[in-house]
Amino acid sequence: MTILQDSPAPRPTDQPPQAAPISPRLWVVALGLLLVIGNAYWMRQTADVKAASLGFTQFGLFPNVIALLFLFVSVNGLIAKRWPRWALRPQELLTLYIMLAIATSVCAYDFLYYLPPMLAYGKWTMVENERWAVLFKDAFPAHLVVSDWKAVRGYFTGQSSLYHTDYLLPWLTPALWWLLFLSAVLVAMLCLNKLLLPRWALEEKLAFPFAAPPQMMTAETGSLLTDRLFWLALAASLGIDVINLLHQISPLIPGMPLMWDLTPALGQVFPWSAQRYLWLGLTPLVFGLSFLAPRDLCMSLWLFNILWRIAAILGVQYGLSQGPAGGIGSGFPYYSEQALGGCVALVATVLWMGRHYLKRVAACILGVGVKQEEARSFRLAVAGLVGAGILLILFSLLAGVSLWAAVAFMGLYFITAVATTRLRVQLGPPSVELTAAGPDLLLTGVVGTARLTRKELGLFTLLTPLTFSTRSTPMGLQMEGLYLFSRARLRGQNGLLLVSGLVGAAAALWAALDIGYRLGIGGAKATPWATRQLGFAFGYLSSWIENPTTGNATILKAFTVGAVITIALALATGRWAGWPLHPVGFVLSGAYAIHWMLPAIFAAWLTKTLVMRYGGIRVHRRALRLSLGLIIGSSLGSMLSVFIPLQG
Repeated sequence: MTILQDSPAPRPTDQPPQAAPISPRLWVVALGLLLVIGNAYWMRQTADVKAASLGFTQFGLFPNVIALLFLFVSVNGLIAKRWPRWALRPQELLTLYIMLAIATSVCAYDFLYYLPPMLAYGKWTMVENERWAVLFKDAFPAHLVVSDWKAVRGYFTGQSSLYHTDYLLPWLTPALWWLLFLSAVLVAMLCLNKLLLPRWALEEKLAFPFAAPPQMMTAETGSLLTDRLFWLALAASLGIDVINLLHQISPLIPGMPLMWDLTPALGQVFPWSAQRYLWLGLTPLVFGLSFLAPRDLCMSLWLFNILWRIAAILGVQYGLSQGPAGGIGSGFPYYSEQALGGCVALVATVLWMGRHYLKRVAACILGVGVKQEEARSFRLAVAGLVGAGILLILFSLLAGVSLWAAVAFMGLYFITAVATTRLRVQLGPPSVELTAAGPDLLLTGVVGTARLTRKELGLFTLLTPLTFSTRSTPMGLQMEGLYLFSRARLRGQNGLLLVSGLVGAAAALWAALDIGYRLGIGGAKATPWATRQLGFAFGYLSSWIENPTTGNATILKAFTVGAVITIALALATGRWAGWPLHPVGFVLSGAYAIHWMLPAIFAAWLTKTLVMRYGGIRVHRRALRLSLGLIIGSSLGSMLSVFIPLQG
């Protein structure tokens, strides 16, 4: 047990693996790819029109994927009784789940959602805004953005079709370049996961808490679907969502509000308005996810979140800040800087604890006294990682970025990806989010914008959709996929993970353009969220160019403070049994999602504490099924909340 590892969560389906590996049937893989494409289009449609699916990927488990898996399991049970040959095996159900989860993470709000409009927004703003036209001149590489005014105008105003040569051709070159970039990112993440999985799963025996729900849902015994407590929790959480939907349709029907906006009451009240976010929620989904997490993590999340709120209020009260901090460089209490410093410290600590394993990996690569099959696996992973890294660096160099800036940016990005993957598979927090703590903001803050060229700042801006938040980084889903595949003894895991991600990325780009040209990404039919983040990103770029800086030592100090606090908490966790504060809680507690999830996290921590104290481990195991019922019921309710408003 490492100094960063809490007690492993129970694995209800830990059973001896099957004797021989199997492969999913070809038609199952084809079905999965069709679902990947349909899911990408549906997510884009609902996000652009109603902003309904934007929040799905802020959770550790995606509601749309959980709901679909539950429906598949339920229908598959009926098919198995009538047509056994056409029934899906448990391993194939897991295959569909993993493919959908990977694809959802790729086309998510915090990954690929804003990339297509970002590629056209530069030309759109340069035509509409003369000042920005001067500022952004030569900032964006011509092969990475859309510069044809007719194609850009059609995309933002709508009432047209992508499948017109005047619109389609200007997008081909940028789309192919970005698909190449995304392919390299996904390959690099997969190779890192292949190198880390044996250490994390076999040696450290991390809990992989988010792997338990799909395992329980697809288990051959089917015991979950016969559990009364599970169905009671599912009915309760789904019933609450149905009541609230009926209330939206007809306000005469009483609702059961689970989200509260305190902005009208506190948004203009000094100093309470200094808090970053004034939403609070007590949803069954977050309660269920938090119940799966360790108690010390939940306690740390709500406690440190309250401390961040107090610090922000005191900062305004005593003149240390002017208002709510929104990211790196925005001032006291420097949450984003400290969180990123904590991430780097976590990765450094994990690598240090695994130094002997890394030496064995190096020996495998060099062929020193190891099995050939194991050596071959590690060599392929390292070769893939090096190849993907070279592609990413060349991509940056061709965009006009200097070598040092490209290496620093990509290095920080993948350090953050490794850190959030570790947090996900070890502890399973309800949301794995670092907001406005990307490498772009750290480099511009520490190094200074005066030392970076306009093209470097331009590429940093174009990469904002991938770096602004970490809630849906595909690397964590890939790691869980490898773990589930290995436990289910499934062949072809590498290919399935890569193909799912690449098909999901291509489908997401196509969906964004098809819907954009029909509805208009900046028109009245589209939600303001469709372009909201673009204004922030280009506002940063405008500030970087107009107000060049030489670096901010305070940002580096806050980064260091965050790293020191994280290491201190990690040492305390490893030294004293029962130490209640977890370093991961400190790193994640100031994020947007944790702010509004605060009541649900506290309720789950309190419930789990009482269950463990008065009911023991037996009652706790039963309560895990209740939490899964809440998660599935709320996921089904979330899907209803998307479809019903679209029809109404």
